[in-house]
Amino acid sequence: MGDRSSISSPNRFPLAAAQALVVILAVESAIFIYRDSLMSALNLIAREKRDLLVRESSQEEVAVFGDSQAFSISPAVVAKSLGCGIGVTNYAWPYAGWEVYDLVLDAYLRRRGPPRAILVSFMPIGLALPEEFVRLEGRPEHLPRVFNLLPGGFLVSRFAVQKRWAGLWDWFTYTVAPPSARYRGEILSAARSLKRGDRDRERLAAERRMLADWRSKGAFALFDSETAPETVLEDFEGFVGGLARRPSPPVHLLEEFLDRADANGIPVILLNPPVSERMFARLSEIGVLTAYDEIIARWRREHSNLRIVEPLVQVYPNDRFGDVGHLNSRGDAEFQRFYDRALGRLALGLEREERNSRK
Repeated sequence: MGDRSSISSPNRFPLAAAQALVVILAVESAIFIYRDSLMSALNLIAREKRDLLVRESSQEEVAVFGDSQAFSISPAVVAKSLGCGIGVTNYAWPYAGWEVYDLVLDAYLRRRGPPRAILVSFMPIGLALPEEFVRLEGRPEHLPRVFNLLPGGFLVSRFAVQKRWAGLWDWFTYTVAPPSARYRGEILSAARSLKRGDRDRERLAAERRMLADWRSKGAFALFDSETAPETVLEDFEGFVGGLARRPSPPVHLLEEFLDRADANGIPVILLNPPVSERMFARLSEIGVLTAYDEIIARWRREHSNLRIVEPLVQVYPNDRFGDVGHLNSRGDAEFQRFYDRALGRLALGLEREERNSRK
């Protein structure tokens, strides 16, 4: 008689494969269903901002654009200071380079009318970064952040028109990736949290605080009372490969945003968050602030829609920062008092301009 196991084993293979497939599909489905529980506060907030950004609306508003340094700009304070009687929405996104400004404005205008004004920041440190950090496709983390922020159909059409085939391919692979691949970072972070237990309570509390502040106030700070360590600038320079004055930074990527705003009759209000004493000293040392002043002077001449909140470079003590560039709660409170007064003065100036133009 033959060996029964050798006869039946081939028949067991399809069954085992089907069982494995069922398990894989169950795991992937569970990750997709509970993805909100896995996602970081920043990714959840970016997704909620995307929903606001592409929502069709006839209501006029003031829009806040910028990277993570603008997360904490308060819509309530801006609305009160400008006294415009309309809503303010903070659309600031995780940093992904300079081109994102024009991408966000293009996506915005496809679904609604122009905002009353755009409040935006352009920090001098961008001129000191290696070019890969200011280009959309320069860093591996940039495109996934944009894919989470902007609708896929818009990005496909924009990339196709620009013949950015690499960007299209990245979007396709991002879209078809199974949930376990797309949310791999969140899954690993959740696993680390379980391993750390009580030691991870501070981070989780910060995530809950950011999400709660965004949903109740429309803005949030990355840091509460934390202060940056003394080595923060050296650590940052090690990460980016050093800060230096770049010979020809691609500022045309920002100017495309200014041109689009100008073509649509949108005033752009340039309001910069402060820099730390250590960062100011470093930027002065490498000559970036001189290059920055030259760019701003040219923009003043070429863009009649640009309004600048002075001073563009404010210096705060090091203990007002939670890391190399983001304010903690103490620094943010000080910054709020500044732009409350500064935007109020700007609004008065705009009213005078409007009255004089009518005469």
